[in-house]
Amino acid sequence: MNRTFYLATQFLVVFLLMLSSCTSTTRIDGERNDIELSQMQVGKWLCDDPTGKSEYTFKADGTWAEKGVYYFDDGNRNVSLGGQWYIKDGYYYQKLEKTNIPDKIAPYDWMKFKIVSINQDENVVVLPSGKLHRHTRIK
Repeated sequence: MNRTFYLATQFLVVFLLMLSSCTSTTRIDGERNDIELSQMQVGKWLCDDPTGKSEYTFKADGTWAEKGVYYFDDGNRNVSLGGQWYIKDGYYYQKLEKTNIPDKIAPYDWMKFKIVSINQDENVVVLPSGKLHRHTRIK
């Protein structure tokens, strides 16, 4: 009985230590804070996946633009999108204000994406669907 109690206590202590490191201000990707992540986000990025191929531009003033092609079931469409963005508490927030294809992609208010990583070469977020969305930096 004492050994079981001892092991359970050790497990609980380790679990609580791990849990205490998970706060609303969790730092990610090599312990970068939101300001550093925002600075890393600024620039030109390419996304080439089964849904389309687009170039994104993220500016330091908090605006973003996307130009490319999306692959829809009824055919490919050129896209030109834009809006605002920011990073807070390890999440990327995006608002879509401009769209050239509102019949396919309508403007939306702020959406929240969990940041998996941002570095000099790549950024990865989790979409609301749970799928990973990956961009590579255009140099």
